[in-house]
Amino acid sequence: DMTVENFGKVILEESDTSMAIFNPFGFREDYGGKDMVPIEEQAEVKKRWPDKTIMMGGGLTPNQGLSETLNRMEMYVKEFKAEGLKLYTFDSTKKKGWWFDDQKLAYPMWEKARSLGVKNIGCHKGIPFGQFMARYAHPEDFDLVCDDFLDINWIAFHSAWPYQNELAALKGFKPQRKNLYSELGSTFAATVTNRPVECAHVLGQLVRDLGEDYVMWGTDSTLWANPQWQIEAFRRFRIPDQLVEGHGYPQLTDEVKAKIFGLNAARIWGIN
Repeated sequence: DMTVENFGKVILEESDTSMAIFNPFGFREDYGGKDMVPIEEQAEVKKRWPDKTIMMGGGLTPNQGLSETLNRMEMYVKEFKAEGLKLYTFDSTKKKGWWFDDQKLAYPMWEKARSLGVKNIGCHKGIPFGQFMARYAHPEDFDLVCDDFLDINWIAFHSAWPYQNELAALKGFKPQRKNLYSELGSTFAATVTNRPVECAHVLGQLVRDLGEDYVMWGTDSTLWANPQWQIEAFRRFRIPDQLVEGHGYPQLTDEVKAKIFGLNAARIWGIN
């Protein structure tokens, strides 16, 4: 389903999505030495819809060799015009994973990103799917890098669900922190369909503790067929009054939803 044509048709033509932020997938050790979705294919999407897409570089892990990783990062930015990074701290190498706060392996990547002008770096957090190790999906390694790289926005894709309360605590107990964000891809879709009360808790915790200015929309489409049903569901969704009263959750007003749907992302990506 992840063809160039289907991406444009499902996401950009058949939904209310005005700007798509997307990334390639790596794990080349599992796919005969070639990334699952190579950046060259993602670049075709950007070429077809240049004004409606923002591409993040991906498929990078320092466990494939730090020098190679830094060179690939530079190539992604300079040749393919990647505007950010979306990474996975679990991987398919023999080491199985790495951490964002590893000063030997990871910090050279963040210094390189800084030198390349990359301001937005995301990571798959939560949803420890498949054969991957759950510990590398925990958000605790965001804590130090948020402090050590204040000029970079750190984005927890999937909002670290089901560890979203621990992600939110990284801002809730450090209200001065202004560079930690969460993204809702798959988390909203997976919970709103058959766990609506849990969905309310997840959204409530994120908006209450991270803040309404730090939660961003995401769909993970085309994994979920198309994004439009998620858009419609979020427009209608409300946190039950008893949860608002009992847990101090903010209500998802139209103003809050507008921020989550796009205003927050537009701010950090510089979209007018």
